[in-house]
Amino acid sequence: MTAELREVWVCAGCAMRVYVACGDPIPEPRKWADSTCPHCRVNRCREAEGTKAAQLLGEKLGIWRKRGAFKKPISKRDEGPPTKRPGMSRDARRERKEAVKEAALAHPDRSNTDLAAEIGIDPRTVAHYRRELGLAPAKRGPTDEQREQVRRALAGPARPDTEIAEEVGCKVHHVSEARKALGIAPPARRAKAECERRVAAVIEQHPDWGPKRIAAEIGEPLNSVRRSRHALGLAAPSA
Repeated sequence: MTAELREVWVCAGCAMRVYVACGDPIPEPRKWADSTCPHCRVNRCREAEGTKAAQLLGEKLGIWRKRGAFKKPISKRDEGPPTKRPGMSRDARRERKEAVKEAALAHPDRSNTDLAAEIGIDPRTVAHYRRELGLAPAKRGPTDEQREQVRRALAGPARPDTEIAEEVGCKVHHVSEARKALGIAPPARRAKAECERRVAAVIEQHPDWGPKRIAAEIGEPLNSVRRSRHALGLAAPSA
């Protein structure tokens, strides 16, 4: 590949032209050599050195597939006879069905996935036996015990819904729904209200204190103290 710049490169073999729309001079195109495009290079190589050399050059330039890259897939006839899966005995099916029945009756609120993990079978098998036995499907949503745990957690210190959901073992939106039903503000809003309350209490005792001193006193970030002062309609004390 030469370092020469031309406005138009014309292949000496097929007269293919390469240029840019703006007309600026460009170097010799990639994979060209002696003003010859890759395909013409391969054709010249075949005429001069033979098919094998042309094949190797085409693979090197990336315009031909490598030999053996796409082998003929093995047919099912070549693979031999299919292996037969061992069947399950009638007693084993009965035992598995009884295990599903006992687990579903003992834990009606647990999902098919949970029961399947406990028994060691596929969740679809659990669902099949549930329907066959006439058992009610798993209840969706948290159990009564989980709902009570969520209520106790929400009544305590402000915590993220994700943390409560992970602790209780339910979904995050169940915690959010319980929060709305109880009229409890989200953690960020509760934290903001608590910061405003503490800032107002300090200002009431020390009206001449600035935001930095208040932040150091109550252990809150300086920006939170400033936002709390602004929300309370209080201006910074004059120096």
